[in-house]
Amino acid sequence: MTTRRLESTIAALKEKIEKTKNETKEKLLALRPFEEESDRLKFEIQKTNDSHDEHFKTHATHLKALDHDFVQFKKDFYRRKRSAGATSESDDFHFLLEAKREDTRQLRENYLKLKAEVLSGDGQNNGGTPLCEICINEYNEEEHLPKALGCGHTICSKCLINLNKGDTDSNISCPFCRERCHTKTCPTNLIIFDK
Repeated sequence: MTTRRLESTIAALKEKIEKTKNETKEKLLALRPFEEESDRLKFEIQKTNDSHDEHFKTHATHLKALDHDFVQFKKDFYRRKRSAGATSESDDFHFLLEAKREDTRQLRENYLKLKAEVLSGDGQNNGGTPLCEICINEYNEEEHLPKALGCGHTICSKCLINLNKGDTDSNISCPFCRERCHTKTCPTNLIIFDK
């Protein structure tokens, strides 16, 4: 090879190298905004992870404190429970409790006797005049008109209105048997007046 040819080859190669360098620089410059965006996103991700880690640590610390408080409360509770079992106060409490239970039994028996008397009297007072079993007023043809509920029980129209005050669908529970009854279809119980 001649020197001229060698020099021209070297010059062509230098030119290609320079061209490749320039293209590479342009590509690097074009990639610079993407690199900056990537760095910014990495920073945001790291910041978010740090925030989550901090929140997790705070939450874990709070849970440990709650767990410790619960364990302490449980220990105190069982300690007090053990110590309360052997005091004279607990004996007094049990004595009073038993006395109240006996009073309740007596009151219940009296209540059941009175209820049986009222039910066996069939809702009438001593004169035999029919009474509303809720308001204890005599049935009449004006304000206390006897109304038969769907379940068969009878109450006065005033009590029926009072039972239906808060109900928008005109359904009530019978005060005696708790059966649901529609108030708009309650007929007048004329048999009451025949007694």
